[in-house]
Amino acid sequence: MLHSMRPSTAITIGVAAATTEALNALAIPVMAITVDPDVTRMAAQIYAMAPASPLAILTGPGLGSVVSSLARAQRAAGRIICGYLLGDVPDVVDDLWPDAPVGVITDDPAHTRMAELRGWTTWSPGQVRQAVTELFDRD
Repeated sequence: MLHSMRPSTAITIGVAAATTEALNALAIPVMAITVDPDVTRMAAQIYAMAPASPLAILTGPGLGSVVSSLARAQRAAGRIICGYLLGDVPDVVDDLWPDAPVGVITDDPAHTRMAELRGWTTWSPGQVRQAVTELFDRD
């Protein structure tokens, strides 16, 4: 089920300052977690922060592979995810993920094409504020 709502909290992982600034402009609280090679430790960081649901998950480049695992951990904790903004296109898409709208920030034509084939919206790196607004500024 895809959830269309405004996030109560944005979880950011390795994102550029422009992404955090765009979230701040919408008054969406940001909780940044530290990039870790062990996705379990990243999920534990989120759990320890006890963010308010619904969540938005935003990742920087090279972190698309952790998104589905983090999403499963959040669902297990009873949290709703209302959207994802990714810095690359993950290889893993399954019947449980994505469970919310997905956007991708990229200037790589191959990533753009892969995202479009999956029905995801893409923006260029210079359009971060627009991407955040279009994905998350809704009631």
